[in-house]
Amino acid sequence: MYAPPPPDPTPVARLTARQVEVLRQSCLGKTGTEIGEALFITDQTVKNHMTAAYDTLGIRAGSPGRLACYLMGLADATTVLPQAPGERPDDV
Repeated sequence: MYAPPPPDPTPVARLTARQVEVLRQSCLGKTGTEIGEALFITDQTVKNHMTAAYDTLGIRAGSPGRLACYLMGLADATTVLPQAPGERPDDV
């Protein structure tokens, strides 16, 4: 009897390689334009990848998105935590 494979245990495994790379660049604090230039894609394509990745992961954009990147191992604490007292990272 056929049984379907179990669901993927890690949400990151459901992302495409390009979505992971766009998220990683975003977690490093790069703007959509900078990400597009680095990956040779348009700003709109960057936005599309970010939206799809956040939808897949069930998170919303902005600082919670950066925290999610950290928790998934796509960024280290220095890219998520404020650099000085009272300073907040820019929204993704």
